[in-house]
Amino acid sequence: MGTNELRLEGAASRLQRMIRALRDGGRLHVRPGAGHLTIELEDADGARLVVARAQPEKERIWRLLVLKAPGRWLSYPAPGPLEDVADGLMELMNPRFERAEFVELRRDPAPRLPTWSPSGA
Repeated sequence: MGTNELRLEGAASRLQRMIRALRDGGRLHVRPGAGHLTIELEDADGARLVVARAQPEKERIWRLLVLKAPGRWLSYPAPGPLEDVADGLMELMNPRFERAEFVELRRDPAPRLPTWSPSGA
């Protein structure tokens, strides 16, 4: 395993811990791969839907991207540390967590999401 893969593994573990520490973070799962972190939302049936990814920009700086439509990613312009990615992700996903079922996500994988900027920006 190369240095980049080890870095992504460590970042995935850290982001997963940060998300789990936040409200309803147990439904989100982070996995490394293809040079970024993939963030999946687990639905009521246990299926995982890709909802976002975090791409490394510089040392310890990440950019949050949210799946807008199949194959289209909405990039948030203010990159930051993983803590900002976790906070922004939870803020963006909050409307989805409040739903009892995730049928809406299957029909429309990219509902309108609120805007977000990292803390301190």
